[in-house]
Amino acid sequence: MNDLNTRFSKRRKILTVRQDAMQVAAEIRNLLGPNSESVLRTLLDELHPADLADAMLFLTAKEEKVVFNLLDYAEAAEVLDEVDATTEANLVQGVSAERLARILEEIPSDEGANVLGEIGKDQAEQVLSLMQAKPAQEIRTLLAYPKHSAGGIMSLGFVDVPETATQAEALQRFQAKSQGRLGRLYPCSLSGRALIRLSRQAPLKPPFKMSSASVSSSV
Repeated sequence: MNDLNTRFSKRRKILTVRQDAMQVAAEIRNLLGPNSESVLRTLLDELHPADLADAMLFLTAKEEKVVFNLLDYAEAAEVLDEVDATTEANLVQGVSAERLARILEEIPSDEGANVLGEIGKDQAEQVLSLMQAKPAQEIRTLLAYPKHSAGGIMSLGFVDVPETATQAEALQRFQAKSQGRLGRLYPCSLSGRALIRLSRQAPLKPPFKMSSASVSSSV
């Protein structure tokens, strides 16, 4: 498994605001014409997938699918993990089972279950049959629960750390256990109660305020 956070760490991250996303979308649209694929590919190589996901909000459904089909598995996985449900459904529509299987192997199991939960059961099973055994089984476990139940929305991809851990210790534990696939980090009280959820991209910033809110900032 690729460590996606490391792989994309050198790409420019514009910490998107609306105007930034619109500008990126305009650059992409200008390169969607004939004979521009190599130039577009160069642009995509410079973009962080999170920024690309934001730019897709300003592309048409057809345009975003063209771009998505140019992405490799790791890039596509990061984009799927960032876009809204409507965009996600459009992006995976028509994707081959083999390609979708490779993409879903790169994202946390709860996100993979979300994707497969929106397509037909036969198609979902075909994709699962092409995946590696462990991620496929994790997704099957989540799909067995009703969609909006506690089980249906839980994540098997997380790392727990004690609330007494330093930032360095928490990040070290996360890096050791994540192997590029786990997408959540939960600092826990001594009794094991989760205090906050951090995404894979979210840095632990001082002061570290414990709350029940989800941290969504990214590096």
